[in-house]
Amino acid sequence: MRISITFIALLVNFLAPALSLTSDGVVLLSFKYAVLADPLGVLDSWNYDDASPCLWTGVSCKSGRVTSLVLPNSQLSGPVSPHLSLIQTLQEIDLSGNYFKGPLPLSILNASNLQKLSLADNSVSGEVPALIGMLPSLKLLNLSGNSLTGKLPGGFKYVEVLDISSNSLTGSVPVNFGGEELQLLDLSKNKFSGSIPPQFAASIPGNATINLAFNTLTGEIPQTLSFLNQKSEAFAGNAGLCGKPLAVPCSIPSTLSIPPELNSSSPAIAAIPRIISSDPAESGDDDGRSRRLQPMAIAGIVVGDVAGLGLLAIVIFFVHQMKNKKENNSAKPTSDPPPAATKKAPETHQITIVDNLSPSPDHRHRHSAFSLFPCLPLRPEPDTSDCTSSDADLHHPPPSPIARTGVLVTLSDDAVIEMETLLKASAYVLGASGSSIVYKAVTQGGAAFAVRRIGDGCVKKMKEFEAQVRGVAKLRHPNLVRTLGFYWGQDEKLVIYELAAHGSLASALTTAAGDEDSLQVEQRIIAVKQRDRASDDRIAFTCN
Repeated sequence: MRISITFIALLVNFLAPALSLTSDGVVLLSFKYAVLADPLGVLDSWNYDDASPCLWTGVSCKSGRVTSLVLPNSQLSGPVSPHLSLIQTLQEIDLSGNYFKGPLPLSILNASNLQKLSLADNSVSGEVPALIGMLPSLKLLNLSGNSLTGKLPGGFKYVEVLDISSNSLTGSVPVNFGGEELQLLDLSKNKFSGSIPPQFAASIPGNATINLAFNTLTGEIPQTLSFLNQKSEAFAGNAGLCGKPLAVPCSIPSTLSIPPELNSSSPAIAAIPRIISSDPAESGDDDGRSRRLQPMAIAGIVVGDVAGLGLLAIVIFFVHQMKNKKENNSAKPTSDPPPAATKKAPETHQITIVDNLSPSPDHRHRHSAFSLFPCLPLRPEPDTSDCTSSDADLHHPPPSPIARTGVLVTLSDDAVIEMETLLKASAYVLGASGSSIVYKAVTQGGAAFAVRRIGDGCVKKMKEFEAQVRGVAKLRHPNLVRTLGFYWGQDEKLVIYELAAHGSLASALTTAAGDEDSLQVEQRIIAVKQRDRASDDRIAFTCN
């Protein structure tokens, strides 16, 4: 290599006077002849016949001397010419985006005035010259996107922009890196490994931009100003790195978590940390003992958690069983037979609810279970009619005392019937017809409504039953009370109405003349006509 460079230098000195071309032009022609392919013909204008190379493509001059060679993205291929360093006035070389290959020539270190060198996105291989960072005038070095290997040299004292990303550099980052003038450092997408020494960035300015992403670096990031001012993306792709600016905290060494041994000595002596023995065997035993304690502690925690959860489950199960037992006992009817009813003593019915589930958001459904016990005298109701006037009305068979789950639906927005209210309500018989019985239900708050119990043989499907009840609820007539809701059960159905405070129309028509609640003849005629007019709109739930 030295012989070739010396030969070219002698050739330039002897042949240049004989030719019209300057010595800088002769060096550039040697670069042209080293190029193996020029498909775009960018070097076609370079000829010996020219007096100066200053008009050649990609060449710039100052005072007749070549100062820059800029041929990016020209599809040139071949080795990097080692002769360019013979042009002493050359300040910039930009051959990026081509197909140059082979090692970076060491002769480039002879270019004492070179300020910018860019060979990015080529196929340059080999190692980075060890002393390239020592060039006093070199400010920009871009070797990114090549196939460089080996370690990164240090001593970058004057470089301001250093980009060696997307190569295959290995080893750790150098301790004597330098970087006093750095503004941009990009070492991403290489194969650097190991920890980052604090001395690496000790001389890098705090406002410099650093990128160490996508390597295999490990350990804690040195908390220097130049690193703390970077974004977390500058260290991404290094699974072993921790500490700021990353969001991954560094784990505390386990040896630091061991408290000093406590003894009976004075507090001043007890505060002195335990001295680690210099004997490897002894220290190894202590480390092994501490490592054995950690799994045991974890196992103890797990066993304690499982035992606590098991105890809690047993308590919950016990409380649930006691609650179910209590509810079942409260739902069982008394074994004593109901007393016989008489005409003079009003008979009442108790509605007992043994379950209460959460309401449905659509129709305000209340799931419950009803047990109806007809003619159980609870309390006198002087304002109601007699329980019944016939033996058939007095001896309706009571439903099964076993609670059956059903659905309670309210149809009126201003009259919401809560399960808690029905739970405490008492019912008084108002009348009966066939298998249908009408009760007066009175809540603890004094509110009263009529409940009509229908046998289990009328309607077999809830949708059909609900459609009929909703049809009645839509009817509006002076002689019809409002339908407030209904209950659907497998064996019994209930319809809930407003209570007619002054009795029914039938009782008023059948009251003997002269009684306080009797109607005059004219009033009776009008009432009968209105009753006949409303009969076409009335829906009755009767069972044969």
